[in-house]
Amino acid sequence: RPLHEGRPLMIISRAERIEAGWFDGALASRDYHVAAGDDGCYWIFREHCGDAPARWYLHGIFGG
Repeated sequence: RPLHEGRPLMIISRAERIEAGWFDGALASRDYHVAAGDDGCYWIFREHCGDAPARWYLHGIFGG
């Protein structure tokens, strides 16, 4: 489950998969989500890196 500053985030959107690198052999695949926390909304993603465990990353914070 994704966390931000130690607090759990709730995923509120379906995954949007972005894939690139097929043209240069450096494949990259990410699933992006919108997530909600106690203090706002976040744009987060998980990379798909072969057999490595999935890790969550913060891509951006929605302002309001």
